[in-house]
Amino acid sequence: MPTRTLRIPTDGRVRGFYHLCGSPIRVGKHMTYDDQGEGEGDRSPSLAAADPQPDVENQEEDASEARDLVDNVAQLMLHEAQEMQIPLYMSKQYTKPEPREERKASRVVESKVPRRHKLGSLVTIQMEEIKFGHMIGEGAFGRVYKAMWKRTRVAVKILHSNLTDDVVDEFEKELSIMSLLHHPNICRLLGAVLQSDWRALVVELVDRGSLWHVLRSHNTTLTPLDRAKFVLDTARGMKYLHHFNRPILHRDMKSPNLLVQNDFTIKISDFGLSRVKTQIQTMTGSCGTVQWMAPEVLGNRKYTEKADVYSFGIVVWEIFTGECPYDGMSPIQVGLGVLNRDLRPNIPLYLPRFFTRLMRMCWAREPERRPSFEEIVEALDEHFKARMVVH
Repeated sequence: MPTRTLRIPTDGRVRGFYHLCGSPIRVGKHMTYDDQGEGEGDRSPSLAAADPQPDVENQEEDASEARDLVDNVAQLMLHEAQEMQIPLYMSKQYTKPEPREERKASRVVESKVPRRHKLGSLVTIQMEEIKFGHMIGEGAFGRVYKAMWKRTRVAVKILHSNLTDDVVDEFEKELSIMSLLHHPNICRLLGAVLQSDWRALVVELVDRGSLWHVLRSHNTTLTPLDRAKFVLDTARGMKYLHHFNRPILHRDMKSPNLLVQNDFTIKISDFGLSRVKTQIQTMTGSCGTVQWMAPEVLGNRKYTEKADVYSFGIVVWEIFTGECPYDGMSPIQVGLGVLNRDLRPNIPLYLPRFFTRLMRMCWAREPERRPSFEEIVEALDEHFKARMVVH
């Protein structure tokens, strides 16, 4: 049987089908051809005056043909990839498009209707109220700065710009929900900047930084009890999110998104805001972190709370080993291994048996076989009580 060749368009109108970017395979951003021509403001007055009147009907027909060409090429590439069994992180590029007339009409309606939001108990902050310090990291939403606000030490997460209006709407709605969250293991949202040119989250500052750095710090000595408490704190915080009035999925559970206070309490951060994350990933080319991704996420199936449980199992492995999952392997090797060969981190023999069993239950291939965070917290509480550990 002859080998099939996946042909990649090279005319510049469609970006590469996939490429590696220090994170998993991703689909290129789907370009559109609306407003791609030069405007009159880009031309000299004399040239603009000399130009004949454009043939609007032909221009619209050409633009429609160009869009159809891109859609057809994208569908062909998807068909080829599916036959070759290439796992994809899908984007709206491959969803069934709504009729162009409806999209055009919806844009007109949205532009005429002023945006209003019921922000509930969310505190809105002006950027001028914040005194910025140095940058301390870069997370799922953008750069993170240490800052002062109303004599309070805070962390400010400035979102990437150029978010679409519907994503901004969803962002502000989710913020109003997040402002209601109060739990000792959840990083508290203090307020948000919602100015037209700036959007940022203002959250409590957690002193020791991320669990990722604490686990790898030579200046920090962790006891077995400290590590077990990390697991319990994380599970309690996730149980709270999953059992909120409107359940909140983390979608990016990993040690860099778990923060450690001076007393070694864990605070979960960077949860929710799924639509904002999706658009930022499309704009920046990042696709999340493959080492923590569940098989069904790698296979582009529906994201459920059990995908968070899988990622938690990888975090438990990190907590007790202090190592990076799948160290030495490339993201594509990890992704294909987890998806097609049930690859999991090697569990050292010295790890406590209880936590070894917990890891294996959490990273079961079938989501329905994984425990819920309610069951995990119950099992951890029983484990601590049986050993008469005060927590």
